[in-house]
Amino acid sequence: MDKLRESAFGLALGGVGLVLAGLVYVMIIGPVWGDGGLGDQERKLTGVDKKLKAFLREKVLPTKAYNERVREQSKTDKTVYDQAIAGFEARCESFQAFFNDATTTPREAEFIADYHDAVRTLRADYWKKFPQVPLSVPEDDRTDPEKVPPFIDTVKDDDLAADSAKIPFAMKQFWIADAVAEACVSLGIDGLEKIDVIEVREERRGKSAKRSGRGSSRKSEPRKPAPFQVKYGLIEADVTVNMPYVRFEEFLARLLGDRQQKRVPFLEPRKISMKALGESVSEFQKSVHVVAYPNEAKAREAEAAKEPKIVEPDVQFKIRLVAVDWAGVEREADKTSDEDGGSEDDGEERY
Repeated sequence: MDKLRESAFGLALGGVGLVLAGLVYVMIIGPVWGDGGLGDQERKLTGVDKKLKAFLREKVLPTKAYNERVREQSKTDKTVYDQAIAGFEARCESFQAFFNDATTTPREAEFIADYHDAVRTLRADYWKKFPQVPLSVPEDDRTDPEKVPPFIDTVKDDDLAADSAKIPFAMKQFWIADAVAEACVSLGIDGLEKIDVIEVREERRGKSAKRSGRGSSRKSEPRKPAPFQVKYGLIEADVTVNMPYVRFEEFLARLLGDRQQKRVPFLEPRKISMKALGESVSEFQKSVHVVAYPNEAKAREAEAAKEPKIVEPDVQFKIRLVAVDWAGVEREADKTSDEDGGSEDDGEERY
C-alpha cells in the first residue's frame, strides 16, 4: 500500500513537472524564440537598424521635408541654368553684330573708317581714365600715342579691302578689346598693356547617322534623317595686364559674367600665367615700415582709417581668353549611295 502511494505521488509530481514545462514553453520560450516571437522581432529590428545606420552614414535621411527641399532646390537650379543659357545666347547674338548693332556686313570703306575711329576712341577713353603713362615707356616715347599702351591688335586695311570676309573677324576682334578695356576702366585697373587676337579654326559637334540592324539588307532598311550639327568658331585673345593679385578674380568675373559684359560670350580662359614686376616690388618695399602706437586704441583708429597705407605690388598677368563665334545649327545632307537605291541631297538647313 505504501509503495502504491509513493508511485501515485511520483506520477502526480511528474505530471506537475510536465505542466510547468509546458507553461514555460508557452509563456516564455515560445514568445521569445518561436516564429513571430520576440526573437523574430529582434532579428527584424536588427535589420532595420542596419538600414538606418546605412542612411546615417550618408548623413541624409530621406524624410518628406528633405524631399521637398530637394524639389525646391531643383527648381531653383533650373531657373538659374535657364537664365545663364539665355544670357549666353544673347551675348552670342550680340557678338555677331557690327557697329550700331547692324546685322549686315558693311562696305569695306565704311567699315575701315568706323573701325579705326572706334580703336582710337577706345584708347583715348582709357588714357582719359588713366592719364599716368607707365614707367616702362621711355621718356622720348611718352608723347607718341603709337608707343603708349594699351596696344590693340587690328586687321590691316589692305587685308580688309582685299577680302570682305575678314570684316566680321575684325569686328569681333574689336568687341573683345572693348570688353577687356571696359573691364579695366570700370574696376580702376590701370595696367592694361596689350590685346592680341587670334582666329581659331571652325569647330563642329555632332554624330553621323547610322543604319539600324546588323544582318538585314541595306536596301530594305529605312533611311534615318540626317543628324543636327552645331557649328562654331573659337576666337582666342592674348591679354597682358598688370594688376594686384587680389584684383584678378574680380577682373575675370567681370568678363565672364553677363550682368555687366553683355557683348562677348567668353568661355573659361585657356591659359593664365603671371610674374612679379621689378619696379612694382620696389615700390612695395618702400611702403613697408614699422609704426609704434602708444596704445591699442590708437592702433585701432589707424586701422579703421586704413593707415599706414600699403601699396600692394602689381603682378603681370598673361591670359589666353576664349570667345565663342557661334555659327548656328545645321542639318547635313542625308546622302545615300547609288547601291542603296536612294538619291543624294546636297542641300542643308540652317537654324
